Amino acid sequence: MAKGNTGYLPGRFPDQNVVRPPESRRTFVNECATISLGATLMGEKRVGTISRYFHKIGVAAIILEDELKVGSKIRIEGATTNFEMTVHSMQVDRADIDAGSKGQEIAIKVADRVRENDIVFIVD
Repeated sequence: MAKGNTGYLPGRFPDQNVVRPPESRRTFVNECATISLGATLMGEKRVGTISRYFHKIGVAAIILEDELKVGSKIRIEGATTNFEMTVHSMQVDRADIDAGSKGQEIAIKVADRVRENDIVFIVD
């Protein structure tokens, strides 16, 4: 084995220095990520957050922060998610409902893959 290629990851031994950004830099980056995900466009209102995604059936569970009705146009935004769709059906405990209220966890069929903690906006 070559002398320079030990096969070990850097920072595994105490004599190797690992450079990490200062705490203030990490906090700044985290705040910027939160601000960019929480930003709303004009005519949009935050209505909930994705709590689970069932990929085999394409259904997302959403914890509502405001009222959502069937027929509403929504936008789902996350780190790798950004699309708009219309809510065609909504369920709570496998029973169809016409509207969900604040605090409820509802399930809707989504047009694309979503992830936990993606934000749901209602589009006017």
